Amino acid sequence: MVMRSKLLVAAVVGCLLFASCSTDTAPQTARAIIPPEPSTAAPPPQRAQARLRAVQAQASASQTASVPQTNAVPAQASAPTVQVTTAQLAEAPALASTSTTSAYLYSDAPTRAGYPNRWTLLTNAGYESAYDETFRNPAWVAYHLHGTAGTSAPRQNGYTTDLRTVAKVAQTDYPHGYDHGHMAPNEAIAEFYGDAAQAETFLMTNMLPQRHGLNAGPWKSEETMEYAKWEPEFHDVWVIDGPVYTTADGQALVPTDRYGAKQVGIPVACFKIVMTKRSGGQIQTLAFIMPQEPGPGHAAREYLTSIREIERRTGLNFFSSLPKAKQDALETGTARAVWP
Repeated sequence: MVMRSKLLVAAVVGCLLFASCSTDTAPQTARAIIPPEPSTAAPPPQRAQARLRAVQAQASASQTASVPQTNAVPAQASAPTVQVTTAQLAEAPALASTSTTSAYLYSDAPTRAGYPNRWTLLTNAGYESAYDETFRNPAWVAYHLHGTAGTSAPRQNGYTTDLRTVAKVAQTDYPHGYDHGHMAPNEAIAEFYGDAAQAETFLMTNMLPQRHGLNAGPWKSEETMEYAKWEPEFHDVWVIDGPVYTTADGQALVPTDRYGAKQVGIPVACFKIVMTKRSGGQIQTLAFIMPQEPGPGHAAREYLTSIREIERRTGLNFFSSLPKAKQDALETGTARAVWP
């Protein structure tokens, strides 16, 4: 009986060892995904909701803990406090507007298709800005959220003149009553690219004059969804945004309102295009044109539009390297709702 028990134990141990070896040497399933390679594994069901709740709770606590503040230009000039050195700015390459590639876009960079001016492509740690020296604003800004999110540093005060530009717009060159509206959001860039990258989001080449109702309203709520909800769910979020100077199709693509000695162009609205990929690789997009005066209580979903309409209103051409049929599929439709 003892001998039979020993043989039985030996047999069980042998089977377990064989199973362990089989598991270690089993072939891995290959994934064919276009770089940058997003994970196709389904995220934990609660991950996106948990991060969104955390961000909303943090924002709520911040609002109740202090008097609400805006990014509006103060009555007296104050020195910017963002620590970005001249040497750091000089190291970032400024590319001609003929460039059709972007490290932060899923497809090629926008091209001019009626937009009246050339731009200089300024590459930063977490985003790119196509800066228009004539209108003193970025024509568009692109960023890509992907990877493991960290924690953002406390918001910095002040805005930095970008010494790579000719215009050298300062924070005091904006009119009273307008916020310094981030195109690449500082919270998201901090989470995915770090504190140094966050500091670069306070460069004036990342700003547009925005009314506070837009900046703190639908614009803010939509950009929060990008990093708090959609990146955890889809793993990659590509965004491009910028100014809209026209109120309808067919108008001259120039700002009707300019301000100050630097003649900073004041947009009538701002556009945003968001692109993600589902687990099966299908592309999905959202497009918005948000007016400067959205009014209280308005949500981003009210301003959904088509990419083609953004092209008509801005003179930019998106996804120009794609075959026309694919461009039409991406650009002509308007989403019925914002992703949950």
